[in-house]
Amino acid sequence: MLLTFFGYIAAQFVALGIILQVVLSAASISLSLPYAITICAVIVTAYTMIGGMWAVSITDFIQSILIVVGLVIVVIFVANQAGGVSHIISSAPEDTFKFLPDSQPIDITNWIGAWMVIGLGYIPSQDVFQRANSARSEKAAVNSTYMGAIMYLVIAMLPLFLALTAKVMYPNEDFSDTQSVIPRIVLAHTPLWIQILFFGSLLSAVLSTCSGSLLAPASILAENFIKPIHKTIKKTEYSDKHFLLVLRLSVIAIAIVSFLMTMSKQNIYELVGESATFGMVSLLAPMTAGLYWKNVNAQSAMLSMFSGLITYVIFEYIYPIQIEAFIPATIISFIAMYAGRFIEDKKAPANYASGLASRFMKFFKD
Repeated sequence: MLLTFFGYIAAQFVALGIILQVVLSAASISLSLPYAITICAVIVTAYTMIGGMWAVSITDFIQSILIVVGLVIVVIFVANQAGGVSHIISSAPEDTFKFLPDSQPIDITNWIGAWMVIGLGYIPSQDVFQRANSARSEKAAVNSTYMGAIMYLVIAMLPLFLALTAKVMYPNEDFSDTQSVIPRIVLAHTPLWIQILFFGSLLSAVLSTCSGSLLAPASILAENFIKPIHKTIKKTEYSDKHFLLVLRLSVIAIAIVSFLMTMSKQNIYELVGESATFGMVSLLAPMTAGLYWKNVNAQSAMLSMFSGLITYVIFEYIYPIQIEAFIPATIISFIAMYAGRFIEDKKAPANYASGLASRFMKFFKD
């Protein structure tokens, strides 16, 4: 699961850096993207490390309200500048509203696969799990999930509409730098108070996403990996104070690895897409089996995770194929999950982290 978060956090760092860079450029202050990313990464890592889940929950709530209000006002203002909603829709480039794929089998397969990534890739995600378990009751967790899904769809339409407005207002523009299209539109066609509202709310939204994404893998690293290994080696439990320190150091470690990723790739879309893909090819089958299947075991889960991930790497980076690599990788993961149930190792430890530590120590003793 840790692998699924690095790219996602890196994408948020890049987004924060772009926002800071655009805002400062409007004030005639020049700042390179790497420096902007560094500043934003330090800020979000600091308040996530200090405040934990409580800080993330409070800031998420306030920042989510800000982004919705900011986007609605910007959409209304920019749409009026462009001639109204009906004019924008009627002037949209050809095939803008094409929903279904071409009739070719490969196109249909990839289209279905894209929906799978969006709908299934982030279900086995720690940040979703944390939010569900932080709710005051089971009913609140369920209702908030449905409300979040509806808002996710509706609110996400607003930036898409702004991008379409940009296409209509600048029909001859190629928009090669897609990541800065909306900020450019806002700076060029809105008064200062709307710019402040928009960039403030946008910055809030990305900070919110980034802080939650940082805390989730840090919790995994501290609770499910470092803690059991420490217990195996030292034969003692962490005190609450020491475990809090480990958790905070884990936040820093996750942030550093994600930051290093931004130095090699700064495309938000690719980073986020790859993150969801890793989750789907390695975690979806074991999670589904754990919830709904009988007679599954730890061995089948391990086989499923690694076979799906290895298949994806082969078909994506080594021997590329015409269909999306995550489609056969997910299928292989489910097949391995089922096949692995016939593998039984009675000596295998229930806690694989502890088992790994035991074998590690035994190797050096031998």
